[in-house]
Amino acid sequence: MRKRQGPKRLLAALLVPSLLLGSIPPSAAAEGTLPAFPGAEGGGMYTTGGRGGAVYEVTNLNDSGPGSLRDAVSQGNRTIVFRVSGNINLKSKLIIRSSNLTFAGQTAPGDGISINHYPVIVDADNIIFRYLRFRPGDVVLAEEDAMSIRKHANIIIDHCSFTWAIDEVLSPYENRNVTVQWSIAGEALHMSRHQKGRHGFGGLWGAGNSTYHHNLLIHNASRNARYKGTLTESKTLDFRNNVIYNWNYQTSYGGDHADVNMINNYYKYGPDTNISERTNLYELTGANGKVYVDGNYVDSFPDVTADNWLGVDLDAGKERVTEPIPAYPVTTHSAEEAYRLVLEQAGAVLPKRDSVDARLTADVRDRTGRQINSQAEVGGWPELKSAPAPADTDHDGMPDAWETAEGLNPADAADRNGTQTPGGYTHLERYLNSIVWKGDRSPVVRLTSPEINRLADAGGSMTLKADAVDPDGTVAKVQFYANDVLLGEDTYAPYSFEWKNLKDGSYFLRAKVVDRKGYATDSSTVPVHVNTRGSIYPWISKDIGEPGIRGHVSVSGDSITVKGAGNWRENDSFHTAYRKLRGSGEIVARIDTLTNTTPHNRAGVIIRESLEPLAREAMMALSVRGEAYVGVFYHRGEAGQPLAETPPIVALRTPYYVKLAKTGDTVEGYISQNGTDWRLVSTASFPGMNEVYIGLAAEAAEENNLIDNYNASVFRQVGLLGLPEIRPDQQSGTVAASVYGSGTVTSAVYRLSGSVSEPVSVSVNGRAAKVDASLRFTADVTLYPGPNRFTLRAVDTDGNPAEPKVLILTWDPRTASVRVEEGTVDAAAGTEASGAAPDGGVAEDS
Repeated sequence: MRKRQGPKRLLAALLVPSLLLGSIPPSAAAEGTLPAFPGAEGGGMYTTGGRGGAVYEVTNLNDSGPGSLRDAVSQGNRTIVFRVSGNINLKSKLIIRSSNLTFAGQTAPGDGISINHYPVIVDADNIIFRYLRFRPGDVVLAEEDAMSIRKHANIIIDHCSFTWAIDEVLSPYENRNVTVQWSIAGEALHMSRHQKGRHGFGGLWGAGNSTYHHNLLIHNASRNARYKGTLTESKTLDFRNNVIYNWNYQTSYGGDHADVNMINNYYKYGPDTNISERTNLYELTGANGKVYVDGNYVDSFPDVTADNWLGVDLDAGKERVTEPIPAYPVTTHSAEEAYRLVLEQAGAVLPKRDSVDARLTADVRDRTGRQINSQAEVGGWPELKSAPAPADTDHDGMPDAWETAEGLNPADAADRNGTQTPGGYTHLERYLNSIVWKGDRSPVVRLTSPEINRLADAGGSMTLKADAVDPDGTVAKVQFYANDVLLGEDTYAPYSFEWKNLKDGSYFLRAKVVDRKGYATDSSTVPVHVNTRGSIYPWISKDIGEPGIRGHVSVSGDSITVKGAGNWRENDSFHTAYRKLRGSGEIVARIDTLTNTTPHNRAGVIIRESLEPLAREAMMALSVRGEAYVGVFYHRGEAGQPLAETPPIVALRTPYYVKLAKTGDTVEGYISQNGTDWRLVSTASFPGMNEVYIGLAAEAAEENNLIDNYNASVFRQVGLLGLPEIRPDQQSGTVAASVYGSGTVTSAVYRLSGSVSEPVSVSVNGRAAKVDASLRFTADVTLYPGPNRFTLRAVDTDGNPAEPKVLILTWDPRTASVRVEEGTVDAAAGTEASGAAPDGGVAEDS
């Protein structure tokens, strides 16, 4: 058996290969005990980057060309400094293939640098990243990480911010000698455009003398982080002093062929965290390795804080050890102290922490925020203002004033690579290391009104209010936003804005405070929902069960929008637009859109026995699955029992048709791409279920957490069979006046006519009409000068009512002309809308 090495021997063994990996300059061997910069710790601490090489100045925000970041990485052995601040919006992936680079983001004059729209892929060795932001977003819908690094060596990432990726936000794995420290990896896009659906994950963090310390992992559903093992000699993965906040269903998992330390991390559940997963520290661990877990703080759960193994689910073959696995040194704090320091200092705090990172750290403190599907929900990329860069005559990366103060020559670029002492930092590195965070604090803001998930009427208004303070300065203004659209601002407390003429839709509201030094913070977002009021007759709108947000139905032309929360599959809570049906019938609808709120949220057509939860029912639905939808037939054959469901029919894309057909006791579910060629999905039997509720439904697949979502689903071409239909003739005509003895024109008799879909009883303004064997009806009605209103109703032999029709007949006795128009029906009473013409009469001989 191989003799176990002690910590000192293992450290010595690790140091040798760390110096041989990658394309390291010859001078690195002599400087192997010099950290990359003061404060560099862990497996990648001896990375040399561009030490001793050339200087490249990034002078613009262009995607490519001279002075661009892409041009800067085209050659190795460089220190990259920035003479501009702002958003670099890439037009393609930024693939770094040149080794020996230092990215000195702290040199940007102004608010700093953000690299956006496309991923950064590191295909090189010996790289130092400091004080940069990586935020691809969903502009190009690429299933990529914000940054990925695989099968390389000697990498250190320090004080960087990674957010808004469709896949993972940061994935360094299958590497050697890596450190990720004092960085933010969070707010991955939850339900974006990944083919697998929900993929808002933190990252794949690999073993191999790798260290991950003092980082913030926030608002990621899972992989916080997913540990990836290695088949190389060193399998160490040291995960310590990190803060993990608002996961959904997993914190860390994985680690086959990895030796994992989990030491003094701070876990704090958030609104998205499933209640059953609040104490989850580590699971699905894999085998072939060791695990040491100790000192982790689990907020609100003192029992798991006292015994961390209560939050760990080890797989067979994973060895639980009682001593830390030897690793490169890291200054280790208690979990509570790490929590304070990480929130204060993590991310790109130089040259200035921006409003996004300030919001994220405030979310942790306040237990606010939520996982997002698009960066637009939180405002998107903030403006990063630039400032004049300091004079640098010889373009060696060191300002003239600093060189003069240090006794160097501002006209001699070669002095950048000199050192004060043998084996020490170069003069350029000394300058870069002199740019340090000075404790500046961001202002604080909270949106106090409206409340979360406020409902409002389209055309109305809503008052936005915010509290804002600046701990080390003065508030200049507070701006109010809906998603990424600026609504207005206020410069005096109390801060408020009146948002008028609301448009239908769901919005994420936020406030942004800006202080007089230019520091800014975004508030946590508040979702609100604006609904259109109006007649939906003959449909009836109702919440089933107890969804977290009150549902709504609106009708516009042939479009019916059903908005609902809840979870139909788990607890039979959703919103429906329904009608009553006796006997046999069917409903057909084309689903044009549904909101992708969470995995498996649904919209479809339903037939159910009652409006009480857990009733017997059937649903033919589209369910969110990956970047497309699946067709599923659900049914509950016995009240109170769980739902049964068919295997999903995959890769469906809206618009798509769904249908339920009820014949006697049997209900069949169908789907169709074109509404003509139907595919039978499944059938279910409901003995004795004669009178049913039939209609449209939408829900949000709400999870067992504190978040309520709202699914707005749009249905078109909705058809009901089994309910009678009235088809009045609407052709205009003429009718002579009835003239009485005085010679005054008082009225005329006009024959209304039309057809019905089946044998029914027809009435006009409450009086029976005649229906013949050919299903034609007639009714003689009395007209008065001007508009006359008639309501036509029908009932079939099962008692099913037809949708009423309203006709407005305008009679001009001077010309004897009659103009026939269709009127509207009041949603509540089933009568004509207010303001319509007065009722016309029905002749006694009709």
